[in-house]
Amino acid sequence: MFMLPPGTATGIGSLPGADALAALDVVLASFPDLPYWPQLPARSAAESMYLQFSGWWPGMVCREGRSYVDRAAVTPEAQARLYAAFLGEAGGPELAAVPATSAAGLYALEDRRPALAQAVAIKGHITGPISLGLTLTDTDLRPLLYDDLLMDMALKGLALSLRWQGAYLRQFNPSVVLFIDEPYLSTVGSGFFAYSRERAVAYLAELAAAVPGVAVGLHCCGNTDWTVAVEAGIAILSCDAYGFAPQLLTQAPVFDRHLRRGGSIAWGIVPSLEEQAAAEDALALTQRLEELLAGLEARGVQGDRLRRQSLLTPACGLGGQSPDGAARILGLTAAVAAAFRERHGL
Repeated sequence: MFMLPPGTATGIGSLPGADALAALDVVLASFPDLPYWPQLPARSAAESMYLQFSGWWPGMVCREGRSYVDRAAVTPEAQARLYAAFLGEAGGPELAAVPATSAAGLYALEDRRPALAQAVAIKGHITGPISLGLTLTDTDLRPLLYDDLLMDMALKGLALSLRWQGAYLRQFNPSVVLFIDEPYLSTVGSGFFAYSRERAVAYLAELAAAVPGVAVGLHCCGNTDWTVAVEAGIAILSCDAYGFAPQLLTQAPVFDRHLRRGGSIAWGIVPSLEEQAAAEDALALTQRLEELLAGLEARGVQGDRLRRQSLLTPACGLGGQSPDGAARILGLTAAVAAAFRERHGL
């Protein structure tokens, strides 16, 4: 399993503003070792995480602020094209390429090739199948998650998007990390959503195996059962350690199992709301992280392994913050990572 250097810092995905190159430069300034391409939801509705990787789908309709799949347009011919591409017979990953109109930050990488080449790795991201399946609907407002055909097509399309993005990012750096963003993973086991834990594991496992040679992580900023991601074979668990530290302590056996098999954990120890971040500093957040790790160690997680397989991030994406607030959060994350590495000689 691909391992990043201990204490490596990066971000989650979205940033404020509409200037892709300016946003990328903020990322590079804070995270030169593991930069990521910024989503810019304020730039266009097409950069919404729920449209960014689905605009090419057969029957996708975006009209008057509503996005849905027209079930009648999902013809046998459209299905055949998708499955042929998935099997590598025609079109391949290019069928699910994300256009520049939907991901300006991704294409801005071209203007920063030298900096990207010097990084340890480069991080990309994609919307997860559960979150996408619960958010996008068909014509009758039925979530795709409850339509077996559309959901299977969604999985194949997301796998193609991962393959395409992995190949695209390798132009800039041979080492690539891809995160699945799954805010709705926290609904697993909830009585309000009728899908099984086993289905969630199967969906994530299909994507975790979609790009051989690439470390696939999963980000969930809610309180979730992390055994789902571990059983799916996810390499990097990305959690909100600022908001959910007590709940994370209860999952020490899960994290221990994950670390023992060579996985990493990205601790979102820096708050992603600028009002909260304004009340914090690197020293306080580093201490908060140390207390969480000490708590996990007290519950049986091997301490040296835990620290050597830890990464640092903000708790979530920053698209809803001000540009100055987002830049401060990224800088604070980098400062916490530096303090963490220094404290443990990493």
